[in-house]
Amino acid sequence: MSHGIDCMMALRDAIGPEARLMVDCHWRFDEARAHEVLAALSPARLHWFECPLPETRANWTSLKRLRSAANEHGVLLAAAETQIGCAGFQPLFDAGLYDVVMPDVKYCGGPWEMLRIAERARSAEVQFSPHNPSGPIASLHSLVVAGVAPECDMIELQYEESELFEKLIPGIHPQLIDGAFAVPTRSSLRSMPDVALLAQHPYQPVPPGVEALAAG
Repeated sequence: MSHGIDCMMALRDAIGPEARLMVDCHWRFDEARAHEVLAALSPARLHWFECPLPETRANWTSLKRLRSAANEHGVLLAAAETQIGCAGFQPLFDAGLYDVVMPDVKYCGGPWEMLRIAERARSAEVQFSPHNPSGPIASLHSLVVAGVAPECDMIELQYEESELFEKLIPGIHPQLIDGAFAVPTRSSLRSMPDVALLAQHPYQPVPPGVEALAAG
């Protein structure tokens, strides 16, 4: 915890006072530790505090208290990247757990369902910000939904995590210019990936970790 807090303070110093600074906690805390970290990060002036607790019903009361505490610090509480479908998101809206939901097109039910979730989020006065640390195909579809959603605060993008991002469908994914993307074209959504390149990197399942707790 101390190392993570030090890193966030260093980031704030590096990016200056105006840039948005967010931290993803990957469901690693209990309520007491989440409150402790949130308070310790107050000088960092976070924009949002992401996934501090597993998104299980057992934690709903804790999440409500944590959202209230975060808001008192001027911080948004963000989560829900592993939820599935409108049926999985609606209880979160009804319970008032989050300021920001982050549906992932790979998990939530595809582009159409993601758009419906965005519409529900707007009705619930919750921000919609797609979770998208993904390859170029998922990212293209996420950008399309972000472009037509009633509102989209921000969209995530993996940055230099793998050189395969550009190689899989070269020249197709829009470039980030002045903090924004162009909406992908219809033809780009039909682009075929480099199958030979895919064959060199077969799917390998990742053993479930702490993030699996959030699926409840």
